[in-house]
Amino acid sequence: MQILPTSGLILAAAALPASAQLNDTWLEYAPDPSLLSSPVISDATLETDLAWGDLDQNGLTDLVVARVQPIMASGKRTNLLLMNEGGVLTDRTTLYASASDVPGDAGFDTPTADRDVVVVDVNGDGWLDVVTSVGFGLVAEAKALSHPRVYINLGDDGSGNWLGLRYEEARIPVLINFVSGNPVAARFNAVAAGDVNGDGFADLSFGDHDASSSSPFGGEPANFDTDDRLFINDGNGFFTDATMTSLTPGMIASNFCNSTVIADFDGDGDGDIAKQTNGAPGGAAVTIRYNDDSAVGTFTSLQTAYVASAYNISAGDLNGDGRLDIVVSENGNDGVLYNSGNDGAGEVIWSPLQAFDFLVGGDDSFASNSLVADLDGDSRNDVLIADVDPQISGFNRRLHIYHNRGNTPSTAALLREERELSGAGGWIGAVGLTENDLKGTHDVAVFDIDGDGLDDLLVSRNAGTQAYRRIEHCQTNLGFGAPGVLLEVCGSKLGAGEPATVRLSGAPASSPAVMLVSLSAFPIFIDVIQDTVVAFPPVLQDVYVTDFTGALNLPLVGPNAAGTVVVQFLIANGMPTLFTTSNAVQVDFLGTN
Repeated sequence: MQILPTSGLILAAAALPASAQLNDTWLEYAPDPSLLSSPVISDATLETDLAWGDLDQNGLTDLVVARVQPIMASGKRTNLLLMNEGGVLTDRTTLYASASDVPGDAGFDTPTADRDVVVVDVNGDGWLDVVTSVGFGLVAEAKALSHPRVYINLGDDGSGNWLGLRYEEARIPVLINFVSGNPVAARFNAVAAGDVNGDGFADLSFGDHDASSSSPFGGEPANFDTDDRLFINDGNGFFTDATMTSLTPGMIASNFCNSTVIADFDGDGDGDIAKQTNGAPGGAAVTIRYNDDSAVGTFTSLQTAYVASAYNISAGDLNGDGRLDIVVSENGNDGVLYNSGNDGAGEVIWSPLQAFDFLVGGDDSFASNSLVADLDGDSRNDVLIADVDPQISGFNRRLHIYHNRGNTPSTAALLREERELSGAGGWIGAVGLTENDLKGTHDVAVFDIDGDGLDDLLVSRNAGTQAYRRIEHCQTNLGFGAPGVLLEVCGSKLGAGEPATVRLSGAPASSPAVMLVSLSAFPIFIDVIQDTVVAFPPVLQDVYVTDFTGALNLPLVGPNAAGTVVVQFLIANGMPTLFTTSNAVQVDFLGTN
């Protein structure tokens, strides 16, 4: 059963047989090149990292693309700024992201070796800024090329015209080697933003790759090593290197760090720092540096959450318990570390790595960037893991998309790669995506491009970057009803807890509307209203009122039990027929998976 919150209406569900495991069409995409208006974003020579946010505050999400030569090479590339103009991501790099306070520098149009990027408001003015991390800086290069960059959002001109981004060199401090005291160049493959000292401003954590183009597998000499860094924000978007005053020496050593996360893992309200390394002193691991409650902004506890060849991490609540879990991209089998609460010392009790679920086969190892996002709008986070390894060449692996099918309380979520067929062919991950669509993926983005309220998908691959429009799922229209009056039930597929919307349009304005609910369709002509009622006999009735346009929107959430109901509206229209009828819709509830 399920309650419609606006009215207290209860929809009863008749029993349905359980659905088959294969071909669970939980999510559907359609390729839509019209969502992108840009030159080449990615290819075999352009490795990408994606970040997104509403930079110009027009209510639409924009995209920033950091680019570099793939497979641990040092070749510099220009970055891209794609502004969302009426639902089309349009290249406006030169127009809006080429300003710089460094003579001769052209902002995004200056080739850099950037391997990560975040979009965050660093100076507290309400406008999102951009921070990039350079993976292969050289000591011989100018600071503008060898250090991370902060691009300040200039806001608008007071008349609503956006002024774009400007690179400002002084916002990042000069990197000094902790052994020699000499300036060094950045080797940061990762950057994360978040408040670690409780002042409300975004600080920056950088993960050190500890390598060079001549030695891509790591091992910089101590007097050239950058180590991980923690930069503290002064509140105006200028950063100070607080690494040695905030972290212990054992916390900053890295080898092949590709990801770092600032988040409150232990639930004490302070930002902790997680990172992945694949060859750190003591071995490859996922580690957590815990913020000290008694001296917020300093880190005195280092925990190893996982020991193995981790290549990337991301964080999000995957089992709905309110605690942050960690997704691990692995050299072997990828999986999730579940946060089970804290031990007596206040550190998180992490589960062993919980593998993803496959109907056929498994993952193909050597994964990279991952993303935790609710793809289908059911309030459960799903997982995407890209495949292009930052160290090993080849584009023969593919992106994996894992559907969160839910869980019982305090247990691991069932994260499954859905697919259409047990053999070759068919869709994989989500309807509309094939194996070839997913191969050679550098990074992915999930946000609403076209402004329809549904998150779309961008897949940035060695074969180019493709946009996929999310297709809304609508329940079966049984027909009948007056011309121009349309009833739809659209949204998720209505598994347990999944949302949809009951939408009525084209009805008489500001009129009472009676919703009929039956357990099956039984069309019968009702003489008094001179029309056919399909939801018959009704087991439930409730009365609403259409708005001044003749529309009505009601939320619906899938019940725990599987079943089917038929819904139809009778809208009062006065004499002589008394009511106008809508079409009828069959609503199938999938129940608990």
